Amino acid sequence: MTWDGTKRIERWLTVYLGVEDTPYTRAVGAIVLVAAVRRARQPGVKFDEMLILEGLQGGNKSSALAVMAVCEDWFSDDLPLHASAQRFIEATKGRWIVEAGELKGMSKGEKEALKSNLSRQIDRSRAAYGRIPESWPRQFIIIGTTNDKAFLTDNTGNRRYWPVLVGFIDLEKLKADRDQLWAEAAHLEASGFSIRLDPTLYPAAAAEQEKRKVIDPFVDTLREKLGDLEGVLASADAWKIIGLRPEHRKPADNVRLGDAMRELGWERNPRRLEKGGPPVGAYAKGDAARSGGGARLSVEVDEKGQCLRVFDSGEEPPF
Repeated sequence: MTWDGTKRIERWLTVYLGVEDTPYTRAVGAIVLVAAVRRARQPGVKFDEMLILEGLQGGNKSSALAVMAVCEDWFSDDLPLHASAQRFIEATKGRWIVEAGELKGMSKGEKEALKSNLSRQIDRSRAAYGRIPESWPRQFIIIGTTNDKAFLTDNTGNRRYWPVLVGFIDLEKLKADRDQLWAEAAHLEASGFSIRLDPTLYPAAAAEQEKRKVIDPFVDTLREKLGDLEGVLASADAWKIIGLRPEHRKPADNVRLGDAMRELGWERNPRRLEKGGPPVGAYAKGDAARSGGGARLSVEVDEKGQCLRVFDSGEEPPF
C-alpha cells in the first residue's frame, strides 16, 4: 500500500474516534501508530507507553482497535498479565494490537504487572520439553480501554499512560481510511519519526493523567484536617485524623497512608518526638522536612476518637 500523500494520522483520533483535537491528542495518536509499525519492522524496539481509550460502555472502542489491526488474527483482547511466560507468548504471538481492557477493575497486583509488562521488549520462555529458553522480541503494542473516568492509581507510573476521551467512533470511515493511515505511519516510520513524546507536551500529558487519578478517601480526609499546616506529624496522629484504629487496619492501609501523605507534600521522616524516647514514625512538611527542625503538630479528638482539629502545639520536638 502506497501513501497517497494526504495527511490523516495527526488527527486520526479526532476524525475517527471523536477525541478532542489538541496538540497532546495529535502527538499521542501519531506516535502510537508509528510505534506499531516500528515494532513490526524492528521487533523488540523500546516503546513502554500505552494509549488509553476512555469512553462509554458499548462505544466501539474494542471494535476500533480490531479494525486498526487489519485482520482478526492480528488483534487480541486477551492480555494474561499473571499467566506463565509460555501462556503469555501464546496469547500475544503473531498479534499486532493487544487490548488491555477495563483498567479500573484491575487489582493492584494486575496494575503492577501491567506497568512491568509495558516496559518489557522481549518475552522469554522455555518450551515444555526444551532446554534452552527462546526469546520473542515483541511485535505488538498494547492499547488500553476503559469505561471509567477515574482509573489511574499509581502515583509513580502514570507517565506511561496516555489517556484520551473518545466520542462517536465512526467505524465505517475508519475502515475506509485504515490502509492509508497505516501507509502514512509506515512513511513516517521510515523517515525516522520519533516515538517519544516531545518534552514540551509533558505538562499536557500530566494534566490528562491527573484528571483520571482515583482519589483515595484518605487524601480528602487528611487534606481537610491538615490544610496548609506545616511541621512534624507523628504517624500515630496521622492515623487519628483518618480515624482507623490499629485493630482495624490492614497492611495495605499503611501504604495508602504513606501515599496520601506524599500526595499532600509530606515526607516520611522518623523523629524522636519525646525527650529520651526512641525515634518513631513521623511525617514532615516545609522547613521541618528541609532542616530537620520544625514544630510538632498535635491532634485533638473527641470521646469517640474522631478528629476535631489539628494544631501547632508550639513545641519543638527534641529530635
